[in-house]
Amino acid sequence: MQQGGSPSPKKKEGASSSLSNKLNINEEYTNAFRTKSYIEMWSKAHTILKDQSSTIDPSSSSSSSPPFSGHLSEIFLDPRQETLKDLTKNFNFHHLLLLYFEASLEACNLCELLLQSINQTRYYNKRINNLTKRVIINHSKDHVDHAEYAIIFQELARFSRAKNPLSTANSSLFQHCHESNLVLLQRLTSKHKRIKRNSKLRSICKKIMSYSLIASHSALVITLIVIALHSLIGLAAAPLGLVICFVYLSSCEKKMKKTNKASLGLHVDMAAKGVFILMNDLDTISALVRRLHDEIEHRKTIGRMCVRYGRSEVLKEVVNEFYMSQTTFIEQLDELEKYVYLCFHNINRSRRLLVSEIVN
Repeated sequence: MQQGGSPSPKKKEGASSSLSNKLNINEEYTNAFRTKSYIEMWSKAHTILKDQSSTIDPSSSSSSSPPFSGHLSEIFLDPRQETLKDLTKNFNFHHLLLLYFEASLEACNLCELLLQSINQTRYYNKRINNLTKRVIINHSKDHVDHAEYAIIFQELARFSRAKNPLSTANSSLFQHCHESNLVLLQRLTSKHKRIKRNSKLRSICKKIMSYSLIASHSALVITLIVIALHSLIGLAAAPLGLVICFVYLSSCEKKMKKTNKASLGLHVDMAAKGVFILMNDLDTISALVRRLHDEIEHRKTIGRMCVRYGRSEVLKEVVNEFYMSQTTFIEQLDELEKYVYLCFHNINRSRRLLVSEIVN
């Protein structure tokens, strides 16, 4: 009997297996971040975002949000929707596969919206940094500049009233995507199971048919041999009959192998795996967005409180909290951006593999 408190071998084995799975997943994500396609996508997007934000002056409070004009999903989506429409004219796409491509397009649009929100969040963060520096500079002066403090309070009030840039990518969007993708995953999984069952049933039927063919042709061969023993014509017909039997059975075997490939089953399975990966990516992104959204709301709350009191001592405390949380905030924002690009990368990889399998 085991001592209380010492884990059983099964529990140890389960914990070890769980840890191994987590390490494998982390390793897979790390490798994905290093791929050439991911790096190229990241560089191209940052170039576009940098060009669009180059005209923004972080010290200015005249504009409420940075301009963003562009359709990154159209640039990054591979293959593009136009290409898919052309392919559907020449290849027979199952309706569930078309639903998968639509779901991946919807996820790309959500990722694009998130990149816009991240871009705006960086802009607002620069304004906070600028505000923090102005408070520090004013505080270090021999004489407090009350006029400067009044401007700072006005800027803080504008920030506190501004819309949270991450509120556009709210939880309802992620919830809608999760629910629709879950339904699609269930349909794909159910379809794949039906295909497998039917494939097994066809395999059994074909084996029975092949055995029946062998038995019937064996009877034919025996008949031909019997005829051959009684006539010279039979002697010529028997080898010919054997050749016909061999050719016929060979053609049947080739057809059976071709049918057993179950290409539709493979396509449905690939689409189901793509949806599963997409759901995991979006769940991770949703959690990161929620964490950053709450942090921005917290900053806005203490900013409103500071403006309400209108005292320099309170302002110093608020600015100090902004400064202390700055490094963590930027790290979390970078992590969110990284996973958005990873979601783009995984979507494209799944789409390319599936289209390649259908076409080839």
